Amino acid sequence: MQRDYHTLINLAVELGQYGGYLDTQGLKERNDLTTKYNSATRTFVYRLLKEGHSPEESARLVSEEINNIAALSDAGWQPVYEEIRGDILAQLDRDAGKRPWQRTARHFTPFIAAAIVTVGYFGLRLYNVTPVSAPLETRAGIAQRADALAKVMRYDDWSSSRRGGFVKGILLWPIEPSQTEVKGAQELGGLIFAGANDLMRSREACNTGLTNGSGQLTRAEIELLNKVVTHLREKSTKWQNPPAMTILDPLRTAYPC
Repeated sequence: MQRDYHTLINLAVELGQYGGYLDTQGLKERNDLTTKYNSATRTFVYRLLKEGHSPEESARLVSEEINNIAALSDAGWQPVYEEIRGDILAQLDRDAGKRPWQRTARHFTPFIAAAIVTVGYFGLRLYNVTPVSAPLETRAGIAQRADALAKVMRYDDWSSSRRGGFVKGILLWPIEPSQTEVKGAQELGGLIFAGANDLMRSREACNTGLTNGSGQLTRAEIELLNKVVTHLREKSTKWQNPPAMTILDPLRTAYPC
């Protein structure tokens, strides 16, 4: 049975191009290639040992097959083949004494680790979903929307920086608000601003910083929302009846006339 050395040869040739002085990018590329080459070598040996040959027979087969490939190639390729032969035999020597289940565990560990990270990543997305199901006029509804509004503002703050780009977008995806969460946040935000306006008209609150404009929220408006959301999410908060009146307490305290 002729085994496929094509991947190892290609990677070894690519690695050979990274000699001499390397800048930071060059070092990174070489390290990435080295990782791929080592992984391909381990996979090759894993599959070889699964065929059931003894370590000695496996080593003989590898040497024989590489000799056959070398005989059909230009002399300039010989160092590449010798390097591959040496790396395969060294890996074979390391893995030959292991039991089959140990080799299988070693082979699949990187894939299992990647799967765990993926499951955790999507699990985090599900875990971070804030329920917004209760009516707005209820205590539960206001509390749910307070959590949603806190999440929306936190996400907006983290994502507003120009740094990070695409990678940051991936990292922030698990906490990106859903449409339901955004809608709930907007409902509570509108209720808070309406309450603040009512208090200003009755001179129960002053200097809130509300602009009555449209578009981006100002720093003062975000700060006002944060004060109310923090109050609503505190366990020690005393809820009023009706629950919506609870929104007014932190406004009176934070913005006295």
